[in-house]
Amino acid sequence: MPLFVLATAGLLPPTLPDPAGGERPRPAVEIPLHAVGKFVEVRWLGFAPDGRHLAVRWFHLPDGARVPDERIEVFESGTGASVAAVPLPDADLSTGTPPCLFTADGDHLAYGGGRFIHLVPVSPRAKAGRAEAPEAVGQTRNAWMWPDPAGRVTYFAPVVPEAYSVVRADNRADGSGWTGAKVVVDVPRVEGGFVIAVAHSPAGRRLALSIDPSDDGKSRIDCWALGGDKPVKVTITPPRRAEALGYSSDGKLLATGDGAGSVGWYDAATGENLGFLRQFTRRSIGSVAFAPDGRHLAFGASDEGSPNLFVLDLWSGEVVSRVTADPKGVTHLTYSPDGLRLAVAGESGTVGIWNVAALLKPVKD
Repeated sequence: MPLFVLATAGLLPPTLPDPAGGERPRPAVEIPLHAVGKFVEVRWLGFAPDGRHLAVRWFHLPDGARVPDERIEVFESGTGASVAAVPLPDADLSTGTPPCLFTADGDHLAYGGGRFIHLVPVSPRAKAGRAEAPEAVGQTRNAWMWPDPAGRVTYFAPVVPEAYSVVRADNRADGSGWTGAKVVVDVPRVEGGFVIAVAHSPAGRRLALSIDPSDDGKSRIDCWALGGDKPVKVTITPPRRAEALGYSSDGKLLATGDGAGSVGWYDAATGENLGFLRQFTRRSIGSVAFAPDGRHLAFGASDEGSPNLFVLDLWSGEVVSRVTADPKGVTHLTYSPDGLRLAVAGESGTVGIWNVAALLKPVKD
């Protein structure tokens, strides 16, 4: 059955009420982020390539402290047990939400800090390492990073004020660290705007940036194809500023979520609008994620005390799951590589790993 049969049919009502009654699904694993203090917040989460571990980048403000405590913590996805924790003393909480990443072999977790990209060993055979960024790139702490199919680590870092750069660092064959990073693509940036959200295709050949202008101009999404000798840009002008972006597993589709609770779909290569559905929720949608099979799209909203985790069946156009995953709202979500689990972070400082089969089970009246 073709995708996006719902795109122009107007099948959904303006709002989606929570179905009454019935037993609610719960996450298979709940991970409380233990902190003494206030303002616990998750900044990123991601599964290892084999799905056995889940990494969470989070911070909190201890009681009486002025400096937040930020760390990366790795958990067993089957039990929620913490297996590693790395403090980030040089983290900058004032800009963006920079992620970490697992390397393609799953042995290391990478993150930016200072002028270096750091490698944290996750498996017993791995060793710590780091790569210094080129002089032109400057600080890496605000970099968005992703692995390419060859196992190299690529990251996207700001070069103020002229451009953003795509930089590549190669893993050493013996696993002892990285060779030096180098700039492989310079992506020009229009003056007067700043990045709201970033997404990359799983193969690393496409990069999407939601840009909010500092003047009265329209918000836009710059979609870059990075596979050729020179980057090629397609610009999308969404009805409202995109707060969240996500690519399908084949990199052909780009989903957006905005501050008015609406979700849109676009052809990643051409920028063609394939469908824009409103309104799933009354609050901002801050995270979107395609399931690996391409059939379902999950998205999370900032609603308090009402459904804030949604799963949409792209073939039928139906919302097949609608639950309150966190009492204060959903901030981040991601599928496991096999599509069997969905990790969801909430504003209350908890992370849940959901069994997708149970999540999609119809709610009993």
